[in-house]
Amino acid sequence: MAKRNVLLVDPDPRHLRVMEVALRNAGFAVTPLTDGAEAWVRVSSEGFDLVIADTALPSLDGYELCRRLRAEPRLEATPLVLVSGDDGVEHKVRGLELGADDYLTRPIYTRELVARVRALMQKRERARAEASGRRRFYGSLGDMSVVDLIQTMARGRKSGTVHVERPGAHATLWFRDGALIDASTGRLQGVDAVYRALTWEAGEFDIEFRAPARPTAITTPTQDVLMEGLGRLDAWSRLVEQLPPLTTIYEVDYDELAERLGELPDEANALLRLFDGRRSAIEAIDDAPLGDLDALGVMSQLWFEGMIRRVDGPVAPSAPSEPAGVFTREPLGLGHEPAVSATPAMTRAAAPSLADAL
Repeated sequence: MAKRNVLLVDPDPRHLRVMEVALRNAGFAVTPLTDGAEAWVRVSSEGFDLVIADTALPSLDGYELCRRLRAEPRLEATPLVLVSGDDGVEHKVRGLELGADDYLTRPIYTRELVARVRALMQKRERARAEASGRRRFYGSLGDMSVVDLIQTMARGRKSGTVHVERPGAHATLWFRDGALIDASTGRLQGVDAVYRALTWEAGEFDIEFRAPARPTAITTPTQDVLMEGLGRLDAWSRLVEQLPPLTTIYEVDYDELAERLGELPDEANALLRLFDGRRSAIEAIDDAPLGDLDALGVMSQLWFEGMIRRVDGPVAPSAPSEPAGVFTREPLGLGHEPAVSATPAMTRAAAPSLADAL
């Protein structure tokens, strides 16, 4: 996907540089300027996917730049974000009345800025797709997460099929009138497939806006599926934080196991057979006759009680297996209760540090 072009205009070189770096790191092509009149010349001649302008620009302030954009038919649909050091309500109202799509007051956090820009880009792309009658919509999970995709389909009451690709894995989610009716990835079906897809942060998506010929397999309301999925994602994240990387290869410590064998429940025995010195933890969890979260809980107990150990040195590769990363609806076994913490997907929306403020 081609990079979106952002025109960034701010009279303060320090603010300009910080915002430029944040946007470039987020994958945007950025043209930085400090003068409003020059910005108008550039946007008139080149066009941009989005404009971010300070209200207090020399030569031509951000309000006038906004007014000119909205008065020019060729440019009127260009998303524009006004940035100001004045938090007075009247200034924000003025900007929005002139047609600004968003109005940010300092201090501005770089994560918030990137999130607002991504949201406006997606909004514009959807509007273009609807205006042209386009039946497909493509994008990156870096710009629109699986959570965002589900919520967008639900809020718009859209029918269609969402394909999500990541290295080595593919997920499909089916919607009818905004309701999530089924999902599939690897061996997982229904809500379990949704829970796995929620963990994917990198990849591409493709939405086909056409009513699917698919029977309804998920009857739980879509928002309830999302809430439960995020809760399970949170529990999974807590367990993962306590363990070595899930790419670690384990084998059974038979001396330790011999002393504890009588204490192990059946589900632990089933999982122990998979720690053969060839499979990674993620492969063992995927192959286990347990739900993903249950299997991770069992593995955690086996690790901390010393019944499995890491394999040192090279080992022969095991058969490829899709990375696990999601949960089933079964309760966590062995009485192992994970703590609760923010997941990577959830921390994108968390409050940034003051070091990010402009």
